[in-house]
Formats: sequence, structure tokens, C-alpha cells
Amino acid sequence: MRSRWKLAAGLLALVGCASEPPPRRPPATVESRHESPKTERLQQILRQAVIRHDVPGVQVAIRTAEGQWWRAAAGFADRDRRRPLAVDDTFQIGSATKLMTAVMVLRAVERGQLELDDLLSRWYPAFPRADQITVRHLLGHRSGLGEVLRRPGVLLKSATAPHKVWDQEAVIRKMARRRLEFAPGSRFGYSNTNYVVLGGILRKVTGKPSEVLFRDELFVPLGMLATWLPPGPSPVDRPHVEGIDHFMPAGPHWIEPGRTNWTTLAYTAGGVISRAEDLLRFYQALFDGDLLSEASRRELMRFRASDQFPETEMTGYGLGLSEYKFGPYRALGHRGGIMGYDTTPLYCPDARAYVVVLSNHSKGDSKFGGAVFEAVMDLL
Repeated sequence: MRSRWKLAAGLLALVGCASEPPPRRPPATVESRHESPKTERLQQILRQAVIRHDVPGVQVAIRTAEGQWWRAAAGFADRDRRRPLAVDDTFQIGSATKLMTAVMVLRAVERGQLELDDLLSRWYPAFPRADQITVRHLLGHRSGLGEVLRRPGVLLKSATAPHKVWDQEAVIRKMARRRLEFAPGSRFGYSNTNYVVLGGILRKVTGKPSEVLFRDELFVPLGMLATWLPPGPSPVDRPHVEGIDHFMPAGPHWIEPGRTNWTTLAYTAGGVISRAEDLLRFYQALFDGDLLSEASRRELMRFRASDQFPETEMTGYGLGLSEYKFGPYRALGHRGGIMGYDTTPLYCPDARAYVVVLSNHSKGDSKFGGAVFEAVMDLL
């Protein structure tokens, strides 16, 4: 999530600074299969958001309860502002990956391959108090495991090797040597390590690396044609868009496509690359009941409050699923941020509407995704 990447970025200033070109009117594209006066207004909303929040570009996908849908993009895909952002462009989605990982764990539970109350010691006994940490603790960020992004050695190694492919098991072994930050189950403490470990557990119980498991059980069956988890191969013929990062000092910094250092370090905690339309397909399949049983969805939505949430809009966290409040709208999803990118995929249960917002910028305490979500909901 954004707060953890901000912590990492504060330690690093190892990529080149961007030279900002003169601003110009951002292009915008809106596609839909139905005629609607809302289409022109949506175009205006996105153009205004790009200008007001000073971001390179934004991509959205929207579906209403009545089946009306839009996919749209505004702004630019590159630092020189030569290529308009397209509705088919792909982005790093950061911690929005976590909900996919949680779904895959619950599918494994449904197959009888593990249970939510299984102990971490079954797979990784080297962790401190592994005989007290459950799969449920990992999914809910209540394990006490420390944050992989607090390790300066890991961060420096990743930052100085843009094309490094991290080995998941090696990262897990490093984290197993760290002390716990609190007693298992005693409180909420957001940590990417939880979801990296869950990826390791999935590999052990399914016999497949997560990039293959996600492809076979999520991306291909749901028609998520432009989505992949590095180091797996990309299914599209061009790289994801460039992103601008405002976390790191001496910036802003542009994050070029093709880097594997952050995606493979985050892996099942934050490594997926996707587009708005594909994420909408995933959310619709999840909340329509196509991915999980009703019992498993109830587990996802056992929201618990905490005063340790990393975002002010969060009102509860379940098992890989967050509950948010944006203005008058209650929303469910899992937002994500990673250097250069920000992701806000949400389902509004009261309106039965889906809104996915992707942007190629990252900034501490960014309100961009939430602001676009509210503006779109007001329009609908």
C-alpha cells in the first residue's frame, strides 16, 4: 500500500529526475456501447482531474447496476507527453494485487488444500512464533510480521538493479530472521510481508508459482487479456506506461517500463500489472459470486476497525478486502500504490456500481483516486 512504498522511497534517490515539459491540454478518450449524455461529462471530469491534481494521465472503467459501462482515459502515457494515454494501456497496480492473492487463498481453502486457521509453522517453521500465526492472521495483517520494505539492504539492492528478478523464497527466508513487531493476533499492522508469505504458501499447496496460478485461475478464465504477474511473461505487445514518482527525494522521478525490481519484490503483495477494464472484470466476478462461495465471501468481508489503518478513508479491513468511505459513498476494494503508479478499484454496494481508477503517478497521501471515484459516482 502507498504508505509502505512511501517509507521505502524515503530511503532512496537512485533514479533520474524528470524534466517537466510545458503543460498542454490533455487529450481524452471515452468508449461505451450505449448513447448517453454522461459520456461527454465523464470526459470533462477526467480532463479536469488530470489538470487539477497535476498527474500525467488517468484511466477508468465503470459499470452500473443497469449494465451501462464506460472505459476512458485522459492525459499522457509518457514523460514527453507525446503519446496520449489509451484505454488499453497497462499500469503497475501495487497493493491492489493483495485482493487477488486473498481470493486465491480462499479458493485453496475451498479445495481443501489448507484452512484459515492453519499455522504458519506448517510451511515456514523458521519464523518466530510460527506456531501462533495463522493464515487468517496473514490475510488480515494481524500476524506481527515485520515489513520487507523496512530493510535498507533489500531496498538498496532493488533500487540499484532495475531488472533484478527477486526470488520469493529468498525474500521469505530473509524475513524469517526478523523479530515480530507485535504478538500474533493482538492488533492490525499493515505489512507487505504477509502477502509475500501467502504467495509462498500458495506455491507449496498448489505446486504452481503464483504467476502461473493467477494466470490459469484468474486472468485467462475472466478474460483479463492484458494482466500478468511478473516474472511471468506479458500477454500484450507493448510495455506498461511510464509513471512519475513523487515519493523519493530530489524528484520527481520517472519510472520506465520494463523494470522488474519492484514488481518481483512485491510479487503477490503488489506485483500485478493490469488495466482498468481487466480489474473491473475481476471485481465483478468476485462480487457476483463467480470466484468464491458465499461462505468465502463472508470471510473476506469480516471487517474489523483499527486505529492503525494506513489510509484515512479506510473504515475496516477483512481478509484482503478493505472497506472505505469516500464522501457519502461506502465502497469495497483494495487500493494500491507503488513507485510511479496509483490504483483505486472499488465496488459501491449501495449503487451496485464498479469504478476502477488508475493513474501513472505516485504521491504521498494522494487523494486523486478517491476524488475521481466520488466525481464519477456523483455523475452516475
